[in-house]
Amino acid sequence: MRGAPLVFILSVNQEPIGMAIRHQYGLSDEAGAYETNRILEKFVDDYIDMSQPVLLDSFVYEIWGESNLKEASFVHYLETISQIKKYNEDTVKNSTTLLAISTNNPYYNNLRVLSKCFKYALKSGSYHLWTIWHLEILKQCHKKTRNDVAKISSDLREISRNTMISLIYIYFEKVKVNSVSKVDFTNDAGNTPFSIFRSIFWDNAKKHFENIKTQQTTELIEKSEILGKILSDYNIMDFLIQLCLVKFELKNSLEKTIESLDDTLGNFAYELANY
Repeated sequence: MRGAPLVFILSVNQEPIGMAIRHQYGLSDEAGAYETNRILEKFVDDYIDMSQPVLLDSFVYEIWGESNLKEASFVHYLETISQIKKYNEDTVKNSTTLLAISTNNPYYNNLRVLSKCFKYALKSGSYHLWTIWHLEILKQCHKKTRNDVAKISSDLREISRNTMISLIYIYFEKVKVNSVSKVDFTNDAGNTPFSIFRSIFWDNAKKHFENIKTQQTTELIEKSEILGKILSDYNIMDFLIQLCLVKFELKNSLEKTIESLDDTLGNFAYELANY
């Protein structure tokens, strides 16, 4: 067949692709065969495994589109009115939602999955499209993490709410002193809306973990174990921070904006638990 692609695989393993998948995703022996077959198809064509991380901001922008991204979450909207910071000068404090997505994180390093999951998310018709996109990625390739997210959905709701309220306060403080069209969000937590959200989310997640780990009920013991494991893996945390970028409508006052946030959190938590 002319034009057919020719692929060479060099490996010391007798089952290189399947073993690589099971190793990367920690699949058990019992479920390994089923999960490997389910994932294997997604690794063809666009799987990236590079020694140096590659930013995926342009790729995500392409599959999402400008209009969808602007409305993806409150943080995405704030980025459209924020002063642009030079990412290379501080890759942590000057990061944005898209610049924080790279192949360095195994939850994002399969381009075909990212693209397919966005199409699935669109079909869901959900208000929280950014969250559903991330849940779909977990559903497709990270089943264990997806189950963990469902179990701590109420905890993620609380952490997200406290973090968003902090960001809402910062927004209303900043817009009062910014007479220019673009708002300078710089503060101790970060220089961009996303870096600020990420920093505060980490702090709130740690506080929440400390609050529940001393509880002795069976449910809270399990939750504390899950949250403790997540906090020890920055890749999962970075992914969950993106997943928890809640969408809600900005109002003309702080109090009404918080009410708008609360109005959407019930559905947000429900989708974390049930989608």
